[in-house]
Amino acid sequence: MRIDLCAGATLGWLLALAGCSGFGPNTMRYQQSDYAAALADAGKRQALLNIVKLRYGDVPSFVRVSQILAGYSVQGTFSAGTDILTGGSLRLSKDANVGVGGTFTNSPTITYAPVTGADFARTFLAPLQPADLFGLMLSGVPPELALGLGLHSIGGFDNERATPGAHTAADPRFGAVLELLIELQSAGRLKVQLAVKGEDRVATLGLGRGEGVDAPERRLRRLLALPADRETFEVVYTLAVAGPGQIAIRTRSLVEVLGQLAADIDVPADDLAAGRTYPTPVREAAAAGFPHIVVRHGRLEPKDAFVALDYDGDWFWIANDDLTTKRVFSFVMLLLSLSESSRPGQPPLIAIPAG
Repeated sequence: MRIDLCAGATLGWLLALAGCSGFGPNTMRYQQSDYAAALADAGKRQALLNIVKLRYGDVPSFVRVSQILAGYSVQGTFSAGTDILTGGSLRLSKDANVGVGGTFTNSPTITYAPVTGADFARTFLAPLQPADLFGLMLSGVPPELALGLGLHSIGGFDNERATPGAHTAADPRFGAVLELLIELQSAGRLKVQLAVKGEDRVATLGLGRGEGVDAPERRLRRLLALPADRETFEVVYTLAVAGPGQIAIRTRSLVEVLGQLAADIDVPADDLAAGRTYPTPVREAAAAGFPHIVVRHGRLEPKDAFVALDYDGDWFWIANDDLTTKRVFSFVMLLLSLSESSRPGQPPLIAIPAG
């Protein structure tokens, strides 16, 4: 009978569907990385959006993903029927009707929390922790990123500063200190260490005396007025004169870092003419080595971009082949992640069913 063949095939399909009850572990292999990638992409768009908003004098705003709950359901149905014929006896027809169906649904629930009030001030307006910046150097981040973008000053020498419509070049001595730190770290002769002092984390720099008058260690000591009888110096955030065993720095806040990069954005001429934003400040040749980004604009969405967003009718994006800008922007994302991890409270939670 035809019903036997249909029923056998359908039974196999239902058994396979029933086996999907273990789809959770298999799904986790892909869904976990998918959600992580989606969070990273959303974070990049939010960071670029706020850089663009600062360029236009808009108010920066941040929304945090606090929880993701992934919900799955699988349902299957099966039906079979045949005609019962009467003609003196009851018998089943050779024809049978078989119906089979199934549904799979994926309905994640995402919880967002705006960053406001004291949380906003603590995360985005407070100066970056010196231990965080030098800890990034310890993990391999080049000094030109960690210090060139994260510092207001070191040893009393000011970094470059971008303000609406203007650019203030860095003190040449700041650039000289930065170049020496880069040279020493590249040669493996700069020892960065993190320690706990009371309830705070502190960063220290180990600096040898060097050989020869023109050794980079000796030049750095002269620039920062470091005593010759010490080889370890604590990095401190202070507006006052540093002590004998200290190196004085001032760090930027995250909003200041974003605002510094906002000045680099290329904006439409119509927006400049309408007074919606300020002209892009012209960098001096001496500032070319400091971290900056290239953000392009256009009316149409770009096909291949590292990150792109639509702001007030125009598209702004970072090109996927612009490795220099991607490197600086990725460092900013590291700073944002550090600020999130250092605040009290529960980090983002992703819950994926396992069975």
